[in-house]
Amino acid sequence: MRKEYTFRQHENRWLVFAPDQHPSLALSKYVNFISHSLCENTFKAYSRQIRKWLSFLMRRRVKGYDSEIWNLEPEKIRSLAYTFLTEESGCRVKQANHHENAFLVRPKQEGHGNPRLFMASIASFYKTLRLLGFYLYRNPLVIPKEELEAVREPSAVRRMPQISGCEEPSKRKRFSDNYFVFEFREWKPKTIDCQEFPDLMRRGGEKVGWLLREHLICDILFETGCRISEVLALTLKDLQDFKKSHGATATSKGYKKDERPKFLGWTEETTLLLASYFDIERKKYDPQQWTLNDYLSRASEETLKRTPIFLSRHGTKLHVNTFRLRYWNPALKAARIKANIHQTRHWYVTRYMRHVFDEFNTLDTNHPAVAYEMAAFTRYMLWASPETLNSYNHLFTGERTARFQSMVHADLHRESPISSDVKNRTLEKKSALQEATAGLKRLFGMTGAKK
Repeated sequence: MRKEYTFRQHENRWLVFAPDQHPSLALSKYVNFISHSLCENTFKAYSRQIRKWLSFLMRRRVKGYDSEIWNLEPEKIRSLAYTFLTEESGCRVKQANHHENAFLVRPKQEGHGNPRLFMASIASFYKTLRLLGFYLYRNPLVIPKEELEAVREPSAVRRMPQISGCEEPSKRKRFSDNYFVFEFREWKPKTIDCQEFPDLMRRGGEKVGWLLREHLICDILFETGCRISEVLALTLKDLQDFKKSHGATATSKGYKKDERPKFLGWTEETTLLLASYFDIERKKYDPQQWTLNDYLSRASEETLKRTPIFLSRHGTKLHVNTFRLRYWNPALKAARIKANIHQTRHWYVTRYMRHVFDEFNTLDTNHPAVAYEMAAFTRYMLWASPETLNSYNHLFTGERTARFQSMVHADLHRESPISSDVKNRTLEKKSALQEATAGLKRLFGMTGAKK
């Protein structure tokens, strides 16, 4: 059995054990540090990548390492990172232009994990270890500032801030301070612009035996455009805190578990079904066998915060992977659809944009009314940048092109004295050609008969 580093949680503390089963103080401090400074999903993602990095170092059996295999010189770490990207992740790596020791990385389109996430995790790993005083070298994945400044064009005069309006836009290039720079990749969401998508999923769910809980989760995904993790994180307190009658407050990506920065609004029918689910189906698995009214009348505020809306059959919070593997994927297969669960969010955004364009009878995103509605929608989705919404425009670009192309086609086929005359002559030639072809067929047919 191969020995590796192990991560164990005891109450609210983490312990990391080396392959010899001795605890690693540095790694334990690091894991506890990021568990409090990062949101839960980011912490889990970074932890997985760090385990992958440590396993890779163990397989390489680096000469000269001590009990802490990660504690190597910067040059050695960069060399190993280069090997990991090319061999383990299948990336194409070539020399970058802005620094002699920097590399430009092009990830493969499919498979081989997520090299961008891996490098972000490793950079955070060594940055944090330096901050905690366990890694005494400089950050091995970051180019020193003095080296980077040497390749930039010097500026003789100190510039005013760009926002002041007193300076011309700077033409100086801003070089990345990372030794491994990933090629720019424009993100385009994989949208499903099919109005029947929700109905197809419901029918697929019925075929595989979905109960009220699964149908409710599916409805909330399509009605609110939220992430599946946000739906399953809903608690009774979220329902109680919502100012309107139909919806709930919710957490969001990049926020802590107890923060509720956004709201989800759904239909009245979904609210009634939620109450029905709580009093009938959920009550069977509730540890206290309480109905919705029991919780609202008896439970304290802290209890409401800890009470998830959607329970598993074991009476615990339903997890994302459980829903995806046991309920969503079988329904997809039954409906003969190939779609990721996150595409419900893309479907919602696409349908919303389409309704806005139809309302104002334009596909122009710069139209004042359209721009106002899109800005309000950006705030609802809680996107950090309005550019996220612009990434969906590629779906409508084709429609704009097709509309103008149809206008060109109409110009080509518009009736005029000249075009009518040409058209008539073309039809006459076509008719004469058909008659001649028929005559030749009869002639050859008769010749064949005589022989």
